[in-house]
Amino acid sequence: MFKNSDMSLEESIERCPMGISREQWASFLEYIFEKRTMEIAEKNTANRAKLTIPHTLGSKSIARRKRELEIEKGRPISRAEFYAYSHLKKDGTFVNEEALQKNDLLLAAQNYGTLSKEEAYVQVFGKEHPGRVRGMGFGPQDLGSLNGFRPSSSASHVPNAQGPELQGHPFPP
Repeated sequence: MFKNSDMSLEESIERCPMGISREQWASFLEYIFEKRTMEIAEKNTANRAKLTIPHTLGSKSIARRKRELEIEKGRPISRAEFYAYSHLKKDGTFVNEEALQKNDLLLAAQNYGTLSKEEAYVQVFGKEHPGRVRGMGFGPQDLGSLNGFRPSSSASHVPNAQGPELQGHPFPP
């Protein structure tokens, strides 16, 4: 996106876009050209290629959009309900057949027997990885205020948190 593999760092710096200072552009490009940054970008590209069911939330975080939806609806939104919302296109159809099938499985699991919406979600998508909770953004833990406060005691109050690797970290790895 910002890095042309045919150009050197110096050539890229010379092509500084209007409205950006040359120093900021050079600093940004130095970061982009770092070996570690390029390795991360390659890994992210490979992971993105493995994604079979894209969401339709854009760049807004899951946690923010879910909270907005809860305010809009005036009630809590389950992960199962949010799954459908986050995989629908503007025309009301699912992003692909696999997303539709997962949603149908969620609805069937909820309507069958005594499963709660959360239990149905786990049944369809599988057990959570330690320290992660799908469909919750940063997770269900209390993130404190927006002015930088981060809990430091432990993450033992976080549902599904397993193991000491989360202690002292407000965000899952």
